[in-house]
Amino acid sequence: MKLLSRKNDRQDGSSKGLGTAVKGLGLGLAMLFSGTAAAMPITSWDWALFAAWTGGTVQGGGPAETANPITAGPLAGDATLLWPPGDDDQSFINIVNPYIGTSAFAGIGADGTASLLNLTETAPGSGVWEGSAMATLYQHQNNVVNGNTLVMASLDTWYTMQPAIGAGPAGVFPTSGTQTINFLETDNAANPCAAGGSNPCPDAFIVQGAGPLNTSFFFNGFFYDFFVSQADGSPLDVLAPEACEAVLGAGNTECVGLLTPEGGLNEFQFLVNLTARVPEPSVLALFGLGLSGLALVGWRRRNAR
Repeated sequence: MKLLSRKNDRQDGSSKGLGTAVKGLGLGLAMLFSGTAAAMPITSWDWALFAAWTGGTVQGGGPAETANPITAGPLAGDATLLWPPGDDDQSFINIVNPYIGTSAFAGIGADGTASLLNLTETAPGSGVWEGSAMATLYQHQNNVVNGNTLVMASLDTWYTMQPAIGAGPAGVFPTSGTQTINFLETDNAANPCAAGGSNPCPDAFIVQGAGPLNTSFFFNGFFYDFFVSQADGSPLDVLAPEACEAVLGAGNTECVGLLTPEGGLNEFQFLVNLTARVPEPSVLALFGLGLSGLALVGWRRRNAR
């Protein structure tokens, strides 16, 4: 009786495992033959993008002055760094964060009154949708500096998005990152200028480190690509080798960043961009076959025991 009971238990477990495998196989085959899960991508998104300086160092190792604290979600820092410390005519870098989206993110940041990020199809039947919205504005007041200038700043960014209310199924996609900003206050009368350009010599910002400048995700049957660009659609500038070496040291000939002319307010407007595209059938097939294979392998292992 005990032997028979164990045999029946094993058969019951095998049947249950087979049922699970069949379900997994069915799900995989459904993905293989059904195409996308939705006829249209989600074309209306609520979003938030915030940045803050979380530290700044001047020549000699002291801290830069700070102003205008920022708190948004998990992000905490300052909008403004100023140098030289205690000077009457300081240079500064400043962040102007965009207002966030609709009431879905009420309580985060400014006043929740910004427009949504809306996507439109690039051409009828193209299978690609895209949209953009104004994001962070960075400012550099580039004055002539006679004291300890900025040499490094830490920039933290926090980004999150979700389908707008009523636009699609729920889902939240947060991400964050930290960039190190290396800064060179150039000799305005140098010839040639340390970072390139002409007199008065521009200052140079070099951006290092990964942040939410781009990310991709699969949601509700479509692939989405998010990225941040300058207002003209371009990424950060690829700077000349002499600019990279002037800021980062000899041998560092590749870098991205910005050059800012001397004697005025320089502004750099950035956009958030989102594209949606129909996945290739081969990608769906790969996902489907993968699910089917995992289900059958799991059943065979359980049955072997």
